[in-house]
Amino acid sequence: MYSYPVTVLHFIVLTFVPFHFFAQPNCTSQINDDYDLNEQFIISKQDKGALTEFSHRLIDDWRGELVLIECKGNIKAPQKIIDSSYADVDIRQHTSERLKIKAELDFRNQNKKMLYVRPFFEQRYIQSYTLNGPDILIFTEKNYQHSHQYGGNTLIETIYKFILDNDTLQLDIITISNGYFSSEERWSLTR
Repeated sequence: MYSYPVTVLHFIVLTFVPFHFFAQPNCTSQINDDYDLNEQFIISKQDKGALTEFSHRLIDDWRGELVLIECKGNIKAPQKIIDSSYADVDIRQHTSERLKIKAELDFRNQNKKMLYVRPFFEQRYIQSYTLNGPDILIFTEKNYQHSHQYGGNTLIETIYKFILDNDTLQLDIITISNGYFSSEERWSLTR
C-alpha cells in the first residue's frame, strides 16, 4: 500500500475513483503553498450570478441514498469503512452566501439513525470552481479547523461535485485532511 498526499490535481486526473485512505497528521508548521489561505479567491460578477442561479436550483427536499466511505486507523494500518444509508435531505439557504445540507440518515443495517448537517458554498472558503454547462458544478473549499483533542490546526479541503438533472441530483463530496484523503460521500437523490 502506498502513501501519498492528494492534491486537487490528483482529483482532476482521477476524478472520484476509489483511493486508499490514510489517517492524517495535524498541520502545525508546514511550509507549503497548499496551506497558505491568505489569498482570497475572487469570483467574477458574471460567474457569481451563474453560481447563485445553480445554488438556487439545489434548494429543495430530496430523498435517496448515501454511500459513505471513511478512513479509520493510522498510516500503518488504515481501515476502509463503507456504509450506506437511506437519506431524507433538505437543502436550504443558510445565509445570503451559503447553503446548508440537513439530512436524516437511516443506517438500517446497523439499526442507527443520525442527523447530518453540513454548510457549504461559503464563498470565503471557495478556492476553485468549474461550472460545466447549466447542470454540473465542481468546487473546492479550504479552511482550517482547530483540533480540540490533539491541539493544532487541520487544513480541511472539501471537493464537491454536483450533477443536477431535472429532478435528480448526484452529489459527491471528498474530504482531504492535511493533504491526505480521508472520506467520500456519494449522494444519489430525487426530489
